[in-house]
Amino acid sequence: MLTQFAEDLFHPNDHGYRVWASAFLPEVTARMAARFPRRPRKVETATERGVGSGESADVSAASGTTERPAASA
Repeated sequence: MLTQFAEDLFHPNDHGYRVWASAFLPEVTARMAARFPRRPRKVETATERGVGSGESADVSAASGTTERPAASA
């Protein structure tokens, strides 16, 4: 128990804060999920993005942007 407190024997140390956070996290997570429910995201198909047949698109997972290959002359 004393290993969870700082030298002043009042404030928690790093380990004490982790124990404290793990005790509160389930309740905080449940309340946040109830207050701010997630809406399902619509996933665009290649046709909806405007990529025609025979073309391909590179989708960046990090930014969600789409880059079309350069048109050949």
